[in-house]
Amino acid sequence: MPMIFFSAYGIELFLRKIKGNANKIAVVIITGIYVCSFIVFGLDYYSEKNTDFYYGYEDALTYAESITDGKIGTVMIRYPLILMHTKMLSKEYLQQMGGAKNFDTKGIFGRYVTEPSSEDMETDMVYVVSKSFEKQYLTEGFKTEFDNGSYVVIVGNNVIKKE
Repeated sequence: MPMIFFSAYGIELFLRKIKGNANKIAVVIITGIYVCSFIVFGLDYYSEKNTDFYYGYEDALTYAESITDGKIGTVMIRYPLILMHTKMLSKEYLQQMGGAKNFDTKGIFGRYVTEPSSEDMETDMVYVVSKSFEKQYLTEGFKTEFDNGSYVVIVGNNVIKKE
């Protein structure tokens, strides 16, 4: 907010110093710069490759749930998204967190393990991982079974799959 205020104030001071037609030309140029910047920002800000908006996480979680009844590790998918996906009440979540007094980003609730480390991966688990972390989590004993461009589902060799 302060940046917008000071930008507008600086432009106003600049325009007060310019007289006549130069003032109108400056207004058009400055407006054009802001409009172009806004358009470029809008086009680039949200894209299918941008996992900041968790594009495709639900498809990956649904696939992971469809192949196993076991534990699912979620990397770069925070607990609020899992709560929304599973429609779990926050009260239930807190009860499952074993006396936690606040919402934590790491932990185990239900069949979900949030933010498991790549060093502690278990071959009997399925992992939903951001595409950018795939190489880090794709170690010996694991393979990628689902890839939607933003998220991958990495499955351990010892996962008991649904029939």
